[in-house]
Amino acid sequence: MAAKPTTFGSFHNGIALSKKIAGGFHSLKSCDIHSQAGAATGSFAFEKTSGTIVDNLPDSSVTLPSGDSFFATSSSGKIWKVTTSGVTSLVHTNTQGVNFGLGYFMGYLYYASATKLGRIAESNASSEATWSSQTDSWATFTNTNVHPIKMEEQNASLFIPNRNYVAAVNSAGVFEAASLDLQSQHSITTCIPAGTGLLIGTWVGNYHNQAGLFLWDTYSPSYIVDSYIDEAGVNAFIRGEMIFIQAGLVGNIYYWSGEKAVLYKRLRDGDTVIVTGINPSGAANLNGLPLFTTRQGIYSLGRGDASLPVAQNIEYVYSATNTITPGAIQVVGGQIFTGWKNFDGVTTTYGIDKLSNNKSYAIITTCQAKGVIKSVKVFYDSIPAGTSISARVNKDNSGFVTHDLVQDDGDERCFRSVVDVMSKSSAQFEITLVSSGSNSPIIDAIVVQ
Repeated sequence: MAAKPTTFGSFHNGIALSKKIAGGFHSLKSCDIHSQAGAATGSFAFEKTSGTIVDNLPDSSVTLPSGDSFFATSSSGKIWKVTTSGVTSLVHTNTQGVNFGLGYFMGYLYYASATKLGRIAESNASSEATWSSQTDSWATFTNTNVHPIKMEEQNASLFIPNRNYVAAVNSAGVFEAASLDLQSQHSITTCIPAGTGLLIGTWVGNYHNQAGLFLWDTYSPSYIVDSYIDEAGVNAFIRGEMIFIQAGLVGNIYYWSGEKAVLYKRLRDGDTVIVTGINPSGAANLNGLPLFTTRQGIYSLGRGDASLPVAQNIEYVYSATNTITPGAIQVVGGQIFTGWKNFDGVTTTYGIDKLSNNKSYAIITTCQAKGVIKSVKVFYDSIPAGTSISARVNKDNSGFVTHDLVQDDGDERCFRSVVDVMSKSSAQFEITLVSSGSNSPIIDAIVVQ
Protein backbone atom coordinates (compact mmCIF):
# COMPACT_ATOMS: atom_id res chain seq x y z
CA MET A 1 0.00 0.00 0.00
CA ALA A 2 1.32 3.42 -0.93
CA ALA A 3 1.99 5.60 2.07
CA LYS A 4 0.05 8.71 2.85
CA PRO A 5 2.22 11.84 2.77
CA THR A 6 4.18 12.37 5.98
CA THR A 7 5.40 15.91 6.61
CA PHE A 8 8.40 16.59 8.81
CA GLY A 9 8.29 20.32 9.31
CA SER A 10 8.09 21.18 13.00
CA PHE A 11 11.82 21.79 13.32
CA HIS A 12 11.28 23.80 16.50
CA ASN A 13 10.25 20.53 18.23
CA GLY A 14 13.85 19.35 18.05
CA ILE A 15 15.03 15.77 18.51
CA ALA A 16 12.26 13.25 19.23
CA LEU A 17 12.26 10.47 21.81
CA SER A 18 12.91 7.89 19.08
CA LYS A 19 12.56 7.30 15.36
CA LYS A 20 9.14 5.79 16.05
CA ILE A 21 7.61 9.03 17.34
CA ALA A 22 6.30 11.72 14.99
CA GLY A 23 6.47 15.43 15.71
CA GLY A 24 10.23 15.73 15.88
CA PHE A 25 13.39 14.38 14.27
CA HIS A 26 15.61 11.38 14.88
CA SER A 27 18.71 13.58 14.82
CA LEU A 28 19.60 17.22 14.20
CA LYS A 29 23.25 18.24 13.85
CA SER A 30 24.58 21.76 13.24
CA CYS A 31 21.02 22.98 12.74
CA ASP A 32 19.66 26.39 13.57
CA ILE A 33 16.03 25.64 14.45
CA HIS A 34 15.41 28.73 16.58
CA SER A 35 16.08 31.80 14.41
CA GLN A 36 12.96 31.25 12.31
CA ALA A 37 10.23 29.05 13.80
CA GLY A 38 9.17 26.28 11.43
CA ALA A 39 12.34 26.47 9.35
CA ALA A 40 15.83 24.99 9.55
CA THR A 41 19.19 26.18 8.30
CA GLY A 42 22.84 25.56 9.07
CA SER A 43 24.37 26.82 12.31
CA PHE A 44 27.63 28.74 12.33
CA ALA A 45 30.65 26.48 12.11
CA PHE A 46 33.35 26.23 14.75
CA GLU A 47 36.97 26.86 13.84
CA LYS A 48 40.05 26.10 15.90
CA THR A 49 41.41 29.32 17.35
CA SER A 50 44.21 27.95 19.58
CA GLY A 51 46.73 26.76 17.00
CA THR A 52 49.13 24.25 18.57
CA ILE A 53 49.55 26.00 21.93
CA VAL A 54 46.86 23.97 23.74
CA ASP A 55 48.27 20.52 24.53
CA ASN A 56 45.78 19.14 27.06
CA LEU A 57 42.00 19.16 27.46
CA PRO A 58 40.81 22.62 28.61
CA ASP A 59 38.16 21.48 31.11
CA SER A 60 37.64 24.54 33.29
CA SER A 61 37.13 28.15 32.29
CA VAL A 62 36.03 31.62 33.36
CA THR A 63 35.54 35.00 31.69
CA LEU A 64 36.66 38.26 33.31
CA PRO A 65 34.73 41.55 33.03
CA SER A 66 37.36 42.71 30.50
CA GLY A 67 36.14 39.98 28.13
CA ASP A 68 39.29 37.88 28.35
CA SER A 69 38.57 34.21 28.97
CA PHE A 70 40.85 31.78 30.77
CA PHE A 71 40.94 28.02 30.26
CA ALA A 72 42.81 25.51 32.41
CA THR A 73 43.35 21.76 32.38
CA SER A 74 43.15 19.05 35.03
CA SER A 75 45.89 17.20 33.12
CA SER A 76 48.61 19.76 33.88
CA GLY A 77 49.16 23.14 35.51
CA LYS A 78 48.72 25.13 32.30
CA ILE A 79 46.39 28.13 32.08
CA TRP A 80 45.61 29.77 28.72
CA LYS A 81 44.16 33.20 27.96
CA VAL A 82 41.73 33.69 25.06
CA THR A 83 40.97 37.25 23.96
CA THR A 84 37.57 38.31 22.64
CA SER A 85 38.89 37.82 19.09
CA GLY A 86 40.13 34.32 19.90
CA VAL A 87 43.87 34.93 20.23
CA THR A 88 45.10 32.18 22.55
CA SER A 89 48.27 32.25 24.64
CA LEU A 90 49.80 30.27 27.48
CA VAL A 91 50.04 32.66 30.45
CA HIS A 92 50.98 30.40 33.36
CA THR A 93 51.87 26.92 34.56
CA ASN A 94 50.71 26.35 38.13
CA THR A 95 53.66 25.35 40.33
CA GLN A 96 51.21 23.47 42.57
CA GLY A 97 50.30 21.02 39.81
CA VAL A 98 47.13 20.38 37.84
CA ASN A 99 44.22 22.83 37.79
CA PHE A 100 40.77 21.67 38.84
CA GLY A 101 38.77 24.87 38.49
CA LEU A 102 38.74 28.61 37.78
CA GLY A 103 36.66 31.41 39.24
CA TYR A 104 36.41 35.20 39.29
CA PHE A 105 35.51 37.29 42.33
CA MET A 106 36.05 40.85 43.53
CA GLY A 107 38.86 41.75 41.15
CA TYR A 108 40.75 38.43 41.30
CA LEU A 109 41.04 35.37 39.12
CA TYR A 110 41.17 32.25 41.32
CA TYR A 111 42.45 28.82 40.34
CA ALA A 112 42.39 25.59 42.33
CA SER A 113 45.03 22.86 42.35
CA ALA A 114 44.77 19.63 44.33
CA THR A 115 45.53 21.27 47.68
CA LYS A 116 45.99 25.01 47.05
CA LEU A 117 43.95 27.98 45.89
CA GLY A 118 45.90 30.42 43.76
CA ARG A 119 44.96 33.89 42.60
CA ILE A 120 46.04 36.85 40.53
CA ALA A 121 44.61 40.37 40.24
CA GLU A 122 42.29 40.78 37.26
CA SER A 123 44.33 43.60 35.71
CA ASN A 124 47.53 41.56 35.88
CA ALA A 125 45.85 38.40 34.60
CA SER A 126 44.84 40.24 31.42
CA SER A 127 47.88 42.47 30.95
CA GLU A 128 50.80 40.16 31.72
CA ALA A 129 51.82 38.16 28.66
CA THR A 130 53.19 35.58 31.08
CA TRP A 131 52.15 35.92 34.69
CA SER A 132 54.63 37.15 37.28
CA SER A 133 52.41 38.58 40.04
CA GLN A 134 50.31 35.50 40.84
CA THR A 135 50.32 33.51 44.08
CA ASP A 136 49.90 29.80 43.38
CA SER A 137 49.50 28.88 47.06
CA TRP A 138 47.41 31.78 48.33
CA ALA A 139 45.25 29.46 50.49
CA THR A 140 45.26 25.79 51.51
CA PHE A 141 42.33 23.38 51.16
CA THR A 142 41.44 20.90 53.86
CA ASN A 143 40.84 18.07 51.37
CA THR A 144 42.57 17.05 48.16
CA ASN A 145 40.70 17.81 44.93
CA VAL A 146 40.54 14.89 42.51
CA HIS A 147 38.30 16.05 39.62
CA PRO A 148 37.20 19.27 37.88
CA ILE A 149 35.04 21.60 39.98
CA LYS A 150 32.89 24.68 39.35
CA MET A 151 33.27 27.80 41.51
CA GLU A 152 30.30 30.17 41.91
CA GLU A 153 29.64 33.58 43.45
CA GLN A 154 26.60 34.04 45.69
CA ASN A 155 25.76 36.40 48.57
CA ALA A 156 29.04 38.32 48.29
CA SER A 157 31.25 35.23 48.53
CA LEU A 158 33.01 32.91 46.11
CA PHE A 159 32.23 29.26 46.89
CA ILE A 160 34.70 26.56 45.91
CA PRO A 161 33.98 22.81 46.04
CA ASN A 162 36.65 20.79 47.87
CA ARG A 163 35.63 17.12 48.00
CA ASN A 164 32.89 17.02 50.67
CA TYR A 165 33.65 20.59 51.87
CA VAL A 166 32.66 23.95 50.45
CA ALA A 167 35.47 26.47 50.82
CA ALA A 168 34.80 30.20 50.46
CA VAL A 169 36.39 33.59 49.91
CA ASN A 170 34.32 36.46 51.32
CA SER A 171 34.10 40.07 50.14
CA ALA A 172 36.94 41.08 52.48
CA GLY A 173 39.23 38.55 50.77
CA VAL A 174 39.24 36.14 53.72
CA PHE A 175 39.48 32.42 52.95
CA GLU A 176 37.51 29.82 54.90
CA ALA A 177 38.39 26.18 54.23
CA ALA A 178 35.11 24.65 55.43
CA SER A 179 32.06 26.90 55.17
CA LEU A 180 29.99 23.75 54.79
CA ASP A 181 30.82 20.06 55.10
CA LEU A 182 28.81 17.14 53.74
CA GLN A 183 28.95 13.43 54.47
CA SER A 184 32.30 11.95 53.50
CA GLN A 185 30.99 9.84 50.59
CA HIS A 186 30.12 12.97 48.63
CA SER A 187 32.57 14.70 46.32
CA ILE A 188 31.20 18.08 45.21
CA THR A 189 31.47 18.71 41.48
CA THR A 190 29.51 21.90 41.00
CA CYS A 191 27.27 24.55 42.52
CA ILE A 192 24.92 27.25 41.25
CA PRO A 193 22.94 30.14 42.76
CA ALA A 194 19.34 29.09 43.43
CA GLY A 195 17.19 31.95 44.66
CA THR A 196 19.07 33.42 47.61
CA GLY A 197 20.85 30.12 48.31
CA LEU A 198 23.41 27.83 46.71
CA LEU A 199 22.50 24.51 45.10
CA ILE A 200 25.30 21.95 45.42
CA GLY A 201 25.71 18.80 43.31
CA THR A 202 27.88 15.81 44.19
CA TRP A 203 29.47 12.75 42.60
CA VAL A 204 29.52 9.46 44.49
CA GLY A 205 31.01 7.07 41.91
CA ASN A 206 30.03 4.68 39.14
CA TYR A 207 29.08 1.93 41.60
CA HIS A 208 27.07 3.95 44.14
CA ASN A 209 24.14 5.59 42.39
CA GLN A 210 22.99 8.08 45.00
CA ALA A 211 24.16 11.49 43.83
CA GLY A 212 23.33 14.29 46.21
CA LEU A 213 21.70 17.69 45.76
CA PHE A 214 21.94 20.09 48.69
CA LEU A 215 20.37 23.55 48.98
CA TRP A 216 22.29 25.76 51.39
CA ASP A 217 21.56 29.33 52.49
CA THR A 218 25.36 30.03 52.43
CA TYR A 219 25.65 30.98 56.11
CA SER A 220 24.03 28.28 58.28
CA PRO A 221 26.20 25.39 59.53
CA SER A 222 24.12 22.87 57.54
CA TYR A 223 22.07 22.68 54.35
CA ILE A 224 18.33 23.36 54.40
CA VAL A 225 17.23 20.85 51.73
CA ASP A 226 18.81 17.55 50.67
CA SER A 227 17.69 15.29 47.84
CA TYR A 228 19.12 12.30 46.03
CA ILE A 229 18.93 10.97 42.49
CA ASP A 230 19.76 7.44 41.35
CA GLU A 231 22.74 8.48 39.25
CA ALA A 232 26.50 8.23 39.63
CA GLY A 233 26.81 11.98 40.06
CA VAL A 234 25.82 15.50 39.15
CA ASN A 235 27.99 16.41 36.17
CA ALA A 236 26.87 20.00 35.60
CA PHE A 237 24.19 22.58 36.24
CA ILE A 238 22.79 24.31 33.15
CA ARG A 239 21.28 27.80 33.46
CA GLY A 240 17.99 28.09 31.60
CA GLU A 241 14.35 28.92 32.23
CA MET A 242 14.89 26.66 35.23
CA ILE A 243 18.01 25.05 36.68
CA PHE A 244 18.73 22.01 34.51
CA ILE A 245 20.85 19.23 35.96
CA GLN A 246 22.93 16.93 33.78
CA ALA A 247 23.56 13.79 35.81
CA GLY A 248 24.88 10.27 35.36
CA LEU A 249 26.47 8.39 32.51
CA VAL A 250 23.80 8.27 29.78
CA GLY A 251 22.80 11.91 29.20
CA ASN A 252 19.87 12.30 31.58
CA ILE A 253 18.66 15.87 32.13
CA TYR A 254 16.73 16.78 35.29
CA TYR A 255 15.36 20.08 36.55
CA TRP A 256 15.40 21.44 40.09
CA SER A 257 11.89 21.83 41.52
CA GLY A 258 13.08 23.73 44.58
CA GLU A 259 13.04 20.54 46.63
CA LYS A 260 14.24 17.73 44.36
CA ALA A 261 15.49 16.77 40.91
CA VAL A 262 12.77 15.80 38.43
CA LEU A 263 13.63 13.80 35.30
CA TYR A 264 13.12 16.02 32.24
CA LYS A 265 14.76 14.60 29.12
CA ARG A 266 17.48 12.25 27.97
CA LEU A 267 19.92 13.64 25.42
CA ARG A 268 19.46 11.83 22.11
CA ASP A 269 21.24 11.59 18.78
CA GLY A 270 19.54 9.02 16.60
CA ASP A 271 20.54 5.54 17.75
CA THR A 272 23.90 6.72 19.13
CA VAL A 273 24.37 6.29 22.88
CA ILE A 274 25.18 9.58 24.61
CA VAL A 275 28.09 9.18 27.03
CA THR A 276 28.34 11.75 29.82
CA GLY A 277 30.51 12.29 32.88
CA ILE A 278 31.89 15.01 35.16
CA ASN A 279 31.84 18.24 33.15
CA PRO A 280 30.97 21.13 35.53
CA SER A 281 32.27 23.86 33.19
CA GLY A 282 30.61 22.30 30.14
CA ALA A 283 27.45 24.43 30.33
CA ALA A 284 26.70 27.97 29.17
CA ASN A 285 23.86 30.17 27.92
CA LEU A 286 23.84 32.09 24.63
CA ASN A 287 21.17 34.80 24.37
CA GLY A 288 18.82 32.77 26.57
CA LEU A 289 19.62 29.44 24.87
CA PRO A 290 21.06 26.88 27.33
CA LEU A 291 24.04 24.95 25.94
CA PHE A 292 25.83 21.79 27.10
CA THR A 293 28.93 20.10 25.65
CA THR A 294 29.04 16.39 24.75
CA ARG A 295 31.03 14.09 22.47
CA GLN A 296 28.37 14.56 19.77
CA GLY A 297 28.65 18.34 19.89
CA ILE A 298 27.05 21.18 21.80
CA TYR A 299 23.42 20.54 22.65
CA SER A 300 20.89 23.30 23.10
CA LEU A 301 17.93 22.92 25.45
CA GLY A 302 15.70 25.86 24.68
CA ARG A 303 13.21 27.59 22.45
CA GLY A 304 12.96 30.70 20.33
CA ASP A 305 9.70 31.90 21.86
CA ALA A 306 7.69 31.23 25.01
CA SER A 307 4.86 29.75 22.90
CA LEU A 308 7.13 26.98 21.57
CA PRO A 309 8.24 23.75 23.31
CA VAL A 310 11.69 23.39 24.85
CA ALA A 311 13.65 21.42 22.27
CA GLN A 312 16.93 19.56 22.32
CA ASN A 313 19.18 20.00 19.31
CA ILE A 314 22.84 19.47 18.50
CA GLU A 315 23.34 23.15 17.81
CA TYR A 316 27.06 23.06 16.98
CA VAL A 317 29.74 20.47 16.23
CA TYR A 318 33.46 20.84 16.91
CA SER A 319 36.08 21.66 14.31
CA ALA A 320 37.65 18.25 15.04
CA THR A 321 35.66 15.30 13.75
CA ASN A 322 36.84 12.07 15.39
CA THR A 323 36.44 10.79 18.97
CA ILE A 324 35.83 13.93 21.01
CA THR A 325 36.21 14.47 24.74
CA PRO A 326 34.33 17.69 25.52
CA GLY A 327 35.82 20.40 27.70
CA ALA A 328 34.77 23.77 29.09
CA ILE A 329 32.64 26.34 27.30
CA GLN A 330 32.42 30.12 27.63
CA VAL A 331 30.00 32.59 26.01
CA VAL A 332 31.51 36.05 25.50
CA GLY A 333 28.95 38.42 24.03
CA GLY A 334 27.72 36.59 20.93
CA GLN A 335 30.87 34.46 20.66
CA ILE A 336 31.41 30.94 21.98
CA PHE A 337 34.74 29.41 23.01
CA THR A 338 34.94 25.71 23.84
CA GLY A 339 37.74 23.25 24.56
CA TRP A 340 38.12 19.69 23.29
CA LYS A 341 40.33 16.63 23.01
CA ASN A 342 40.27 14.58 19.80
CA PHE A 343 41.56 11.06 19.08
CA ASP A 344 41.63 9.89 15.46
CA GLY A 345 42.71 6.34 16.23
CA VAL A 346 46.41 7.18 16.13
CA THR A 347 47.01 10.74 17.27
CA THR A 348 45.52 12.81 20.09
CA THR A 349 45.08 16.53 19.51
CA TYR A 350 43.63 19.34 21.62
CA GLY A 351 42.14 22.73 20.96
CA ILE A 352 39.86 25.63 21.72
CA ASP A 353 37.22 26.48 19.10
CA LYS A 354 35.35 29.66 18.37
CA LEU A 355 32.39 30.42 16.11
CA SER A 356 33.46 31.39 12.60
CA ASN A 357 31.56 33.46 10.03
CA ASN A 358 30.88 30.36 7.93
CA LYS A 359 27.95 27.97 8.12
CA SER A 360 28.15 24.26 8.87
CA TYR A 361 26.63 21.48 6.81
CA ALA A 362 23.39 20.81 8.69
CA ILE A 363 22.34 17.14 8.89
CA ILE A 364 18.66 16.37 9.52
CA THR A 365 17.47 12.79 10.02
CA THR A 366 13.74 12.21 9.92
CA CYS A 367 11.81 9.74 12.02
CA GLN A 368 10.40 6.70 10.22
CA ALA A 369 7.70 7.08 7.64
CA LYS A 370 5.59 3.93 7.32
CA GLY A 371 4.37 2.12 4.22
CA VAL A 372 5.59 1.79 0.63
CA ILE A 373 7.60 4.99 0.26
CA LYS A 374 8.19 6.28 -3.26
CA SER A 375 9.80 9.70 -2.88
CA VAL A 376 10.94 12.58 -0.75
CA LYS A 377 10.58 16.30 -1.36
CA VAL A 378 12.56 18.93 0.55
CA PHE A 379 10.77 22.25 0.29
CA TYR A 380 13.04 25.25 0.54
CA ASP A 381 12.65 28.92 1.28
CA SER A 382 16.11 29.90 0.08
CA ILE A 383 18.95 28.26 -1.87
CA PRO A 384 21.81 30.78 -1.94
CA ALA A 385 24.40 30.56 -4.69
CA GLY A 386 26.80 27.66 -4.20
CA THR A 387 24.54 25.82 -1.74
CA SER A 388 22.50 22.69 -2.32
CA ILE A 389 20.60 19.85 -0.64
CA SER A 390 21.56 16.16 -0.68
CA ALA A 391 19.96 13.05 0.78
CA ARG A 392 20.47 9.49 1.96
CA VAL A 393 17.73 6.95 2.60
CA ASN A 394 17.40 4.09 5.07
CA LYS A 395 14.90 1.74 3.42
CA ASP A 396 13.35 -0.97 5.61
CA ASN A 397 16.14 -0.58 8.22
CA SER A 398 18.76 -1.72 5.71
CA GLY A 399 21.14 1.21 6.37
CA PHE A 400 21.59 4.64 4.83
CA VAL A 401 22.62 4.91 1.17
CA THR A 402 22.82 7.85 -1.22
CA HIS A 403 19.51 8.98 -2.67
CA ASP A 404 19.77 11.37 -5.62
CA LEU A 405 17.74 14.58 -5.61
CA VAL A 406 17.04 17.06 -8.38
CA GLN A 407 16.21 20.73 -7.86
CA ASP A 408 12.72 21.68 -9.02
CA ASP A 409 12.27 25.44 -9.27
CA GLY A 410 8.68 25.22 -10.41
CA ASP A 411 5.65 25.99 -8.30
CA GLU A 412 6.75 23.67 -5.50
CA ARG A 413 10.33 25.01 -5.04
CA CYS A 414 11.83 21.79 -3.76
CA PHE A 415 14.50 19.17 -4.15
CA ARG A 416 12.84 15.85 -5.04
CA SER A 417 13.73 12.21 -5.66
CA VAL A 418 15.20 11.28 -9.03
CA VAL A 419 14.13 7.62 -8.74
CA ASP A 420 11.51 5.92 -6.60
CA VAL A 421 12.52 4.61 -3.18
CA MET A 422 10.05 1.68 -3.15
CA SER A 423 10.41 0.58 0.45
CA LYS A 424 8.37 -2.37 1.71
CA SER A 425 7.35 -1.02 5.10
CA SER A 426 9.31 2.08 6.17
CA ALA A 427 11.92 4.65 5.27
CA GLN A 428 14.01 7.32 6.96
CA PHE A 429 15.79 10.16 5.21
CA GLU A 430 18.98 11.97 6.11
CA ILE A 431 18.92 15.43 4.55
CA THR A 432 22.11 17.50 4.35
CA LEU A 433 21.98 21.26 3.87
CA VAL A 434 25.20 21.89 1.96
CA SER A 435 26.53 25.33 2.89
CA SER A 436 28.87 27.66 1.05
CA GLY A 437 30.84 30.15 3.07
CA SER A 438 28.44 32.17 5.20
CA ASN A 439 25.36 30.87 3.34
CA SER A 440 23.19 27.84 3.99
CA PRO A 441 19.89 26.64 2.51
CA ILE A 442 16.75 27.42 4.49
CA ILE A 443 14.13 24.67 4.35
CA ASP A 444 10.50 24.62 5.46
CA ALA A 445 9.51 20.96 5.30
CA ILE A 446 10.49 17.43 4.31
CA VAL A 447 7.57 15.52 2.76
CA VAL A 448 7.80 11.74 2.39
CA GLN A 449 5.27 9.81 0.30
